Amino acid sequence: MTNVALDMFLAEDEAAANSTTDATHEIMIWQAAYGGLEPIGWGTLAHDYAPALEVGKTTYTLSHGYNGNNQSVYTWMPSTNLTSINIDVAPFIHYLWRKEYLAGELYLGLMQFGSEAVHSAEGQNITFTAKSVFMDIQKGEPRAGSAAGAPRPALGILGAALLVVACVGLW
Repeated sequence: MTNVALDMFLAEDEAAANSTTDATHEIMIWQAAYGGLEPIGWGTLAHDYAPALEVGKTTYTLSHGYNGNNQSVYTWMPSTNLTSINIDVAPFIHYLWRKEYLAGELYLGLMQFGSEAVHSAEGQNITFTAKSVFMDIQKGEPRAGSAAGAPRPALGILGAALLVVACVGLW
């Protein structure tokens, strides 16, 4: 069982936001899941009522739970597995911030793209190969009305540091 995902780590402390273990929050945007793997908290939501967001031509459903580091993990799961991506991740972050799942006083720190293999048959290797990966990070500001809902009044650190990230991957 494995996934392909973009991971972003956040915390009120800038140094903690740059650590996979010290960050208080993790946002995952999955592009694919194989072998029946589900995100943390997936089974705890009634999926007919779980928040969903359409980005590009794909609908992503939100799940939430806590990992082994007691980090609050928000995972956006696509409606179908994708073999390539070219997305702006700002709508995912804006949604969480505007719906008050995330405080505005968070730093967006470490970002990772890859695969998490959690199980394979004995003696079976799992290999992740990316033919091309490109990430462009640009400083941005929340757009009024983006990612559902009216703008919140205070932006804080996260609002000032919100990034527009385009990821292009082909595997």
